[in-house]
Amino acid sequence: MKMEDTLDRICACGLVAVIRGIEPEALGPTVKAILHGGVDCIEIAMSVRGALKQMTLLKEKWGEEVILGAGEVLNGEMVTLATTAQADFCSGIGANLEMIRTSIERDALPIPGALTPTEIQSAWHAGASMVKLFPVQVLSADYIRIMRRTLYRVDLLPSGGVTPQNAAEFVRAGAHCVAAGQAIVDVSAAAKGEFDTISRNAEVMRQVVHSARA
Repeated sequence: MKMEDTLDRICACGLVAVIRGIEPEALGPTVKAILHGGVDCIEIAMSVRGALKQMTLLKEKWGEEVILGAGEVLNGEMVTLATTAQADFCSGIGANLEMIRTSIERDALPIPGALTPTEIQSAWHAGASMVKLFPVQVLSADYIRIMRRTLYRVDLLPSGGVTPQNAAEFVRAGAHCVAAGQAIVDVSAAAKGEFDTISRNAEVMRQVVHSARA
């Protein structure tokens, strides 16, 4: 999928479900549960055991039904590994310029992490049209509102501490979408095989985001 199409799909969904801390055998059912909850944009952290192999298998199974990204991507080498495994986007915790450039070269959407205006601008000037505000739990909705007024060309993706209680506030402040981990992908529920819980979490978060947009 082209980088621009990936961006459009993420913005249309308004929500990225972040998977980390899941065992490989639970990864497929977790992705299926998230999709059943109405969320088709999913990020798998590179720290998940067997993440690259699982991404390849998941893309082969679901194809363009799912926008699948690699999280915790730190440099260009990791981008190459992730995109070879068919990742549609690469997400980082910082604004690593090599990660951004390599993602663009390989037609994968770069979503670098940033916290300050300088970091956001640096990422944007390097070619990132979407920047992850991480960790957003240390910020307020007013911060997002100010950034949207001054850095209006950049799509902001709050991540790190997003919950059903604060997601709407971030969206109303101007965030194009949000990324949520534990609030959707309950690690203990996955370990117990309670994937219906994950589906319900995804549906609740999706409804919160869409209601806030309306």
